[in-house]
Amino acid sequence: MPTARRLAPLALAAALAAAPAWADAGQEAFARADFAAAAAAWTPGAEGGDAYAQYALGYLHEFGLGLRQDHAAAVGWYEKAAAAGDVDAAYALARLAEAGTGAPQDAARALRLYRHAAEGGHANAAFAAARMLLRGQGAARDPAAAVRLFRRAAEGGHPGAQYMLGALYESGSVVGADLVTAHVWYSRAATAGEAVLQGYSPSFQPRLALEGLETRMSAAEIATARARLRASG
Repeated sequence: MPTARRLAPLALAAALAAAPAWADAGQEAFARADFAAAAAAWTPGAEGGDAYAQYALGYLHEFGLGLRQDHAAAVGWYEKAAAAGDVDAAYALARLAEAGTGAPQDAARALRLYRHAAEGGHANAAFAAARMLLRGQGAARDPAAAVRLFRRAAEGGHPGAQYMLGALYESGSVVGADLVTAHVWYSRAATAGEAVLQGYSPSFQPRLALEGLETRMSAAEIATARARLRASG
């Protein structure tokens, strides 16, 4: 969803002061759910080549907010924004390519776009790319690369990636089994709440995962895990 953006590596106030009037008008209209007004405000910027406005129009077209739902139009605007370096647009294109929405399904392209957005700091993209690499979708299976991407997203606070690291350290199928580390990652994921985690997968149930894990751990291991969690903040 369009939100306040990291417009430049400057103080937020300075960035907002430099933003064109249509940007503020679009954000204000979007915030009050007046999507037609947001579309009208963002259109001049999008047509003038502004990447964020292009991404925003793509989003409105994708979800039929203030504009007719048109996945092909969404892809067109996302393409323009991604070409200008917008990582949210690259992530959106990857989602659509993976699903085959608005364009033919293309797992290889989806993976490339997810990885590109992940390099730009997009945590959801890193998580999505990691899952594809772990499953061998869009490219040969690469568990080591998947773990690196999960870790990048998890360290940035992504609860789905935190849960996946917990599962991988518990099973030992991709990384060496380490129940203490698994406990730490499951515990971090649990702070997001079950509802958030099950948005990534119905199988992500940290409370049950921790209960099962603790039956295999000694009291000393559990204490160590909890101490590591506290120390990490």
